[in-house]
Amino acid sequence: MPKITAIQRQKRNPHRYSIFVDGEFAVGVDEQVMVDLGLRPQQSVNTETLEQIATEEQISQVRAAAMRLLEYRPRSRGELTRRLHQQGFDSQTISRVIDRLVELDLVNDERFARQMIQSLTRSRNLGKQAIFEKLRQAGISRELAEAVIEQELADYDESQQAREAVEKYLPRLADIEPASQRRRLYGYLRRRGFSYEVIRQVIAAVGNGE
Repeated sequence: MPKITAIQRQKRNPHRYSIFVDGEFAVGVDEQVMVDLGLRPQQSVNTETLEQIATEEQISQVRAAAMRLLEYRPRSRGELTRRLHQQGFDSQTISRVIDRLVELDLVNDERFARQMIQSLTRSRNLGKQAIFEKLRQAGISRELAEAVIEQELADYDESQQAREAVEKYLPRLADIEPASQRRRLYGYLRRRGFSYEVIRQVIAAVGNGE
């Protein structure tokens, strides 16, 4: 049966080791993988053992990549999955790693969605539709996005938000004739996620000088 003939620390990364089987390089592994699997020189290995080493090494790489992304900022499960796919990792390993991160509460879509809504409504004048779309773009499921918006924005005054948005935008339209001004305002408010009814009321108020 093949044996591990040498385990050598890699020069470029002291936390990684090269595993040699019967005198030939077999696989590179993270230090933690080597410890977890109890790899040692003269240990007998078969195909199943080598496959296990490769699997654990892949999990280790995905976990490290996920933690680097999370250290930068919180992310939803969907976004984290997408970013890890972009780095070339396979779906099964990604799902396994993220399941564990969810268990550890390092990934929590509901908390992420609530924090995102609080940030958006604190710093920007947006309609609920725009907030919903931003949650979806961030990887939040439709069902969760709708539920959290309903809870977090129960008292959200879209009309007031639209009026404040218009007040900030109107100075740019000072030299534009009224019809064009109304069209520009409509497009601006639609892009910010306000409903037709809210936009109609706000633009009518502007036209009446309110």
